[in-house]
Amino acid sequence: MRLVAIGVLGLGALELLLSGCAGAGVLSSFNDETTIEEPISTLRLDGVAGDVTVRIGDTARVERVVRYDEQRPGVTHAVRGGTLTLGRCPLSDCWLSYEVTVPKGTAVTGSVHSGDISLTEPGEVRLTTEAGSVRAERVDGPVRVESAAGDVTVDGADGPVSVRATAGSIRLTDVVGDIDAQTESGDVRGERLAGAAFTASTTSGSVRLALTDPRQVRANVQSGDIDLDVPRGPYQVEATVDSGATSIEVDTSERARRSLELAAGSGQITVR
Repeated sequence: MRLVAIGVLGLGALELLLSGCAGAGVLSSFNDETTIEEPISTLRLDGVAGDVTVRIGDTARVERVVRYDEQRPGVTHAVRGGTLTLGRCPLSDCWLSYEVTVPKGTAVTGSVHSGDISLTEPGEVRLTTEAGSVRAERVDGPVRVESAAGDVTVDGADGPVSVRATAGSIRLTDVVGDIDAQTESGDVRGERLAGAAFTASTTSGSVRLALTDPRQVRANVQSGDIDLDVPRGPYQVEATVDSGATSIEVDTSERARRSLELAAGSGQITVR
């Protein structure tokens, strides 16, 4: 392990180091790495405050970057029953980030106090976060994310996806399962979405989707546009706008098996 004492810092560096720290003195930092000998099937985030990057590999490993004021923190992870748990720094004057290696298909669950989360080839994903972005790539299973503040990106998922965000955009690509994407402030965007059912809503923002085989689509925005790219119809289409215009460029039929229910308070609805 390496211990670095930092004496003089520029303003930008100082603000970075103090992010998430209560102490006002000179910070020290160290890196460490722990190899996990036990088999791991689940990675649990226990209220972590700091960035977490998860990669796949044959050997499970936890790497940390730790910054602290006075008291050097000890171990912040634990393994029990196949679950690797990452905790936040137990001291009020320290901050840490993780880079974790786990087997492909490891489920990722738990909660995040603050920090950006990046996942590569996980299994099931179930996360809640108070502040920070979530990015999951090539997920082998369902995804469920609840975010108070921060963007959520899912780039490839073999199961259904559910995202609820208070403030932040939702971006989805190459999702096979059904989708439920709701945000109060931010856009909902998606490409190559193959699920049969799609529900999207935003209070302030737009919904822009490219769907490959939709059966039932519901989209609602209060202030923003709805833009859908869908295969040839026919569709049952119900499109209502309080203030704006509609442009429906697909065949419609009241007896069609596929349906589009679209509503915008202020904005334009386009289906092509």
